[in-house]
Parts: sequence; C-alpha cells; structure tokens
Amino acid sequence: MRNRMIASVIGYIMISFFLYYNHRSFKYNSRDVFTLLLGSILYTFIFGLTYSVIREPMGSLGLIGFLHLLMIYILLIVGAMHYINIRSEKSLWFFLSMLNFAVSDFMLLIDVFYIQSIELKVLRLICFPTALIFLVRYMTTKDQYLKTEETEGF
Repeated sequence: MRNRMIASVIGYIMISFFLYYNHRSFKYNSRDVFTLLLGSILYTFIFGLTYSVIREPMGSLGLIGFLHLLMIYILLIVGAMHYINIRSEKSLWFFLSMLNFAVSDFMLLIDVFYIQSIELKVLRLICFPTALIFLVRYMTTKDQYLKTEETEGF
C-alpha cells in the first residue's frame, strides 16, 4: 500500500504540471465565488472527516496518506477553479478526471484503512478507469475559452 500511495502522489504531482501549463489569470464574478466557496467548504469537510477516520489506522503511513489526500484535494479545488474561470470543454474534462480520482482514492483509503467493503471496490473499479478516460479526453481536447458575459450575474 505504501508504494501505491507514493506512486499516486508522484502521479498527482506530474498531473499538476498539466494544470500549471494551462493556467490563465482568474476572473470571477460573485456567482463563481459563491460556487467555489460552497464546493470548497463541502470538499474540505469530506477531506477532514476522511482523514480523521483513517489517520489512526494508517499508523506509519499517516504522512504519506496525508500527502496523498492533500494532493488530490489541491488538484480538485484548483481544477474546479480553473473550470469555473474559463468554462472550456478541456477544463471540464480535467475537473471530471480529478473528481473521479478523488472519489476513487477516498474509497481506496476508506476500504483499506477503515472498513472493507465489496461495494467500495466495485465503485472504485468504475471511478478509476473513468478518471483515466477523462484525463485522456483532457489531453486530446483543444482548449476553447467559453466563458462569456451571458453566464455572469447573480
């Protein structure tokens, strides 16, 4: 499990370079800020709850587990920020990929360190390949800026 978590952290660091490469300056309206705050608060709650439950059973893997969860947390939040900022098809694929990776990794850690369940394994078998498909779609889609003045306002 240790090697799997280290490989995931390294993979997420490499994925963060894709996000950095496609970075644009952020321009948000009040609706965008509200959406980001609501999503970030919900995801922060899920992150904190999950880590508090699996921290003790992880034992010596606690630091690697925290880095693993933190990397996917950062990628999902920044991916959401990126999508809300430009609303392009390419940024949507990245956000959906990170969302599926997050769900898959959270289920993996809960399955391994908290409660083992066949349902979590099955859901993970659905989410992880879907995340990879979305990541491939992200890499093969041309970037087109779709955010317009029509979508603004609150």
